[in-house]
Amino acid sequence: MLGNNSYVLFCWGGLVLKLFDNLSEKSREKKYKLFLDIIKPTKENTILDVGSGPGTFLEKRYINKENIIALDINSEYLKDLKKKYPKVKTKLGSALKLPFEDNSIDIVFSNAVIEHIGNYKNQQQFAKEMQRVGKKWFVTTPNKWFPFEPHFLVPFYQFVPKKVQKFLSKHVNVGRYKKGTWQDINLISARIFKKLFPTSKIMKNRITIFPETLICYGYKQ
Repeated sequence: MLGNNSYVLFCWGGLVLKLFDNLSEKSREKKYKLFLDIIKPTKENTILDVGSGPGTFLEKRYINKENIIALDINSEYLKDLKKKYPKVKTKLGSALKLPFEDNSIDIVFSNAVIEHIGNYKNQQQFAKEMQRVGKKWFVTTPNKWFPFEPHFLVPFYQFVPKKVQKFLSKHVNVGRYKKGTWQDINLISARIFKKLFPTSKIMKNRITIFPETLICYGYKQ
């Protein structure tokens, strides 16, 4: 049996976590620059941030904050976001049923959300909603084939069966997740990303020697 203080291969020290945080921040900065270069948002464009969380990506960086609508399913995240960025509009809602009309948003943005929303059927619905509402879209997700699983911070953990992940989570800390907590995270490959967004371009983005992130972008003809 795994002891309460057992780290085995599933818990990483502070130095590793700090390194990963630094790499993540560099990745976000590069993704944001690509967003500006590819999508070319203007100060008149409305941007819907789907799954904004507490606003650590787009809201932190984008100058015209009054043009952002931050949508999340967690009301506490939205309250925290509003305190940090009072000009940003907030909307409580699900990424699987966006509370907006067809083609009503200039740009729909989402950073590292699609892997958190459940199974492939949910991911299909997510992609459908992004493309229904947005005139343009920019979606990012961790690359399934990157050797380190970026949430649990364990090599190849994305390929460990879910039953095994759940068992381990009951007994040890796994990366950032404390013992007793587990998330059903479903990373996707570039091939699956293209299947979800068939009219879009898929880009592999890297800051190390192997692409850590996949970026999908497209627009209505």
